[in-house]
Amino acid sequence: MNPWWCRWPSLAADTTSDEDLSVSLQKADSMDPQIVRELDRPRFYRVGEAAAMLNLSAMTLYRAIHAGEFPAIRVRNRIIVPARAIDDIEQAAVTSNSVVDTASFTTPAPPARPQA
Repeated sequence: MNPWWCRWPSLAADTTSDEDLSVSLQKADSMDPQIVRELDRPRFYRVGEAAAMLNLSAMTLYRAIHAGEFPAIRVRNRIIVPARAIDDIEQAAVTSNSVVDTASFTTPAPPARPQA
């Protein structure tokens, strides 16, 4: 049986030729610097990284997330913060020139399903 990574052709073999790479580099050189910065930064942050960006403790941010006051994504027991959420909150504060409540960037959690 093949390893898991052999099931995806892009991971199983190096399909990038030198010519493809040089074309990609030429495109990157001609791109707008703003777009290049957007492509270079992560789409998601760990809670500790997001907390550091906001000058908060990680525990404060975890509490806000668990209270439904800060947008985050949970996959099983892992919590990540979308970079776009931080950008949107920042943009709202700058645009309104006032304090924004991060809870307005979240949606209420659906009610828990009863256990059978």
